[in-house]
Amino acid sequence: MSIKALPKEIVDRIAAGEVVQRPSSIAKELIENSQDAGSSSIEISCSKGGMESLQITDDGCGMSKADLLLAAVRFATSKLTNFDDLKSIRTFGFRGEALASASMVSKLSILTKQASGEVAYKCQYTDGEVAQGFPKAAAGTNGTTVRVEDLFYNIPSRRKSFSRDSEEYNRVLDVAQRYAVHRAGDGIGMVCKKAKQKTVDLNTKSLPTVQRLMRHRKAKQDSASVTKQDRIKAKKEAVGHVFGVEVARELLTLDCGEGDIQAVSEASFKALQDGTMATHDPSLPQFEFAYKCSGLVTNASYNVKQSSAAFLIFINDRLVDCTGLRKAIEAVYYDLLPMKGKPFVYLNLEVPGPHVDVNVHPTKKEVAFLHEDRLCESIAIAVRKTLSGSTSSRTFKVSSVVPTAAQEAREKEREKEREKERESLGWSQGSGSSSQGKRKADASLSNPKSLSLSSFSQPDASLPHPTKKASTYNPSKMVRTSSAAPQGALEPFLRATQKNGGSGKGDGGGGSAERATTPKTAPLVRHDPTCEMYNMNMSAPGAFALVCRCGASNVVTPPPTRRPAKVVATDCDYASIRTLRADVGSRADKDLNEKLKTSTWVGSISRQRSLVQVGVELLMINHFELGRELFYQLALARFGGGSGKGSLGEGIQVQPCIVQAISVSDGEDGTTATEEQEEQAREMTMVLEEKKDMLKEYFEIELEKRGDQLWLTGLPVLLEGHSPSPNALPLFLMRMATEIDYTEEKGCFEGICSELGNFYAELPLEYKGEKDKEGSLIGNNQLIDEGAKKFVKHTLYPAIAFLLVPPKEFATDGTVTRMALLSSLYKVFERC
Repeated sequence: MSIKALPKEIVDRIAAGEVVQRPSSIAKELIENSQDAGSSSIEISCSKGGMESLQITDDGCGMSKADLLLAAVRFATSKLTNFDDLKSIRTFGFRGEALASASMVSKLSILTKQASGEVAYKCQYTDGEVAQGFPKAAAGTNGTTVRVEDLFYNIPSRRKSFSRDSEEYNRVLDVAQRYAVHRAGDGIGMVCKKAKQKTVDLNTKSLPTVQRLMRHRKAKQDSASVTKQDRIKAKKEAVGHVFGVEVARELLTLDCGEGDIQAVSEASFKALQDGTMATHDPSLPQFEFAYKCSGLVTNASYNVKQSSAAFLIFINDRLVDCTGLRKAIEAVYYDLLPMKGKPFVYLNLEVPGPHVDVNVHPTKKEVAFLHEDRLCESIAIAVRKTLSGSTSSRTFKVSSVVPTAAQEAREKEREKEREKERESLGWSQGSGSSSQGKRKADASLSNPKSLSLSSFSQPDASLPHPTKKASTYNPSKMVRTSSAAPQGALEPFLRATQKNGGSGKGDGGGGSAERATTPKTAPLVRHDPTCEMYNMNMSAPGAFALVCRCGASNVVTPPPTRRPAKVVATDCDYASIRTLRADVGSRADKDLNEKLKTSTWVGSISRQRSLVQVGVELLMINHFELGRELFYQLALARFGGGSGKGSLGEGIQVQPCIVQAISVSDGEDGTTATEEQEEQAREMTMVLEEKKDMLKEYFEIELEKRGDQLWLTGLPVLLEGHSPSPNALPLFLMRMATEIDYTEEKGCFEGICSELGNFYAELPLEYKGEKDKEGSLIGNNQLIDEGAKKFVKHTLYPAIAFLLVPPKEFATDGTVTRMALLSSLYKVFERC
């Protein structure tokens, strides 16, 4: 075949795909354009990770009506006039490709207004061309708003490759966070949030120092009024806001350089004009080594979770990756940090403009520059000197262990109140027995307020010794110890201590067999009908003040919470399944995984939310979202017949189920169906019939053809002891026929596993209330019924705690939220 030139529209579409690889890449380009426009405020808003819409708003100089006509034309720019400008360019959007590429793969619109203009102008673009009737006048404030909608709508294969909106949003947020840290010292505040969400995930505009620098920037005041310390402080505040205050506390300022950048730049510009730049002679002034580097690095005491570690490199104010420089600095920290420890490093590197080629990568993610090896070595040496010269390295912040006079006085008052409470219950204070001494020793280790240096080393004679007194428990540190403990678990304790009550020995008696003990498994106590604690709800106010009179001889110890068996993934040769399984591991959040494994059940508050306790933290979890991810992972792990089939007896007709799902989705009651709905159901049933062999072989979903009807006779057993809710079956069958792309292997397997996750995570539905004349339930106003509570507590939650590999986004998207610290709540109640 003969070679032919590709049409212009195909060339432009290919080029656009190189520049706009995903929503985060176009967000980076638009943020850089906003910085070139002299903005002091940049706001990013995303919908569905940027795939549905991505909006960047700034308060920069804006564009004129004439500029809008060329804004989306390839290679139309205000920053280049000749080739020499390319070699010394310092602005970001210099090639005129960002907006042009965006218009090729999305629906692009721009709203802009200049400060000198009377009105704003709006323009829409398609394939680099201005839409008919645009630009036109509109209402708007000074600055520019660029909106990118339906990204990759005309490239379906590219759009389908983005499976998780939360992952794409996190990439956009990461880019915004890095520029927020870098530009905080220049008085540029950044905001990033999800569309239609009231809370923001990034807001450096609210930081005090950044706000002051923003006012300077807007007023265009002399930069001399802003000190270097102000800029460093603003960047540290931004680091603390983005990566945590623990990181900000450990930051050291890095400042190094070599040579005269200005002189080398001038010599390089002159050589470009004379045409002598091509002479590769290291002795010439245009090739001299010169650089300047400033930044923030963590000291040798820095040791926090890896999610707070980051490596930010800006070369001539451009966010780039530099593998050589990263490895050189990590080698410095290798012997200082614990195993697998990573530092936080932010570098702002400045080199002569002609020494950097910013045009070697379509997205400008990487750059090429002279003297790379020497530069990496020089900066690594400067980092090592900064760490060795820091007096804060290898130091740790500790709290005072010697109580003050005021603390001792308050503690005495509390001890008197507790003594009165014990006397009112008939308990007496023990008298120095060995068991009491043991409790004192245990209390000194469990109560931070009573810690002494002798707990760890020999006492220092120079330190004052606190007055010896009986240690007390700290209610703010009390945590749940058994996830199986039912109501009334403290009743045996109250009954046993009452028996010892008037003996004079109290709970400190000399090892009596009747001394109160807490069993390892919480008992169930059955009281006589005449006892005042018979059928008493122990969660009711004042319930624990009651004392059992009947002896409660019938004590039954319940079995502990059943831990689900470990799941072993089946052997599989499919590359798509191996990739999906690897994705589960790469997205895992180790900290969240450890929290779930060590958590204790508190209770369900709705059909989607529950409360668990981890140490002194009270967490609210979205058990439905966690369940969806759990069953998705179980279906993936049991791919190829590892789950076993659960029989449905004679089976369930598929087509009537789908008819019901279609009717309900159309807003009807599901009892009747139109001919159109019946036809749709027949087509969906045919799709499932065609795929029944594959569904049975890989997922244990068994479909059987009997005459002209298709029957569902078996479903996989993804979790031992759990069967999916029947009320979710019609929707599951309909989505299996309509939402799965059976033409692509990886997408097909991932889609089926996701639908199984949605189906199996649905809670059982229990109707107990009576119906009124209109058919509405009455007398059943609970957010979650008892059947669903039992399912979540005894089946779903244990599986989530021990089997789920939680992804990182669950820690930030509201799936797992910390509601309170019990220690803080105790302080609030103490004041009441």
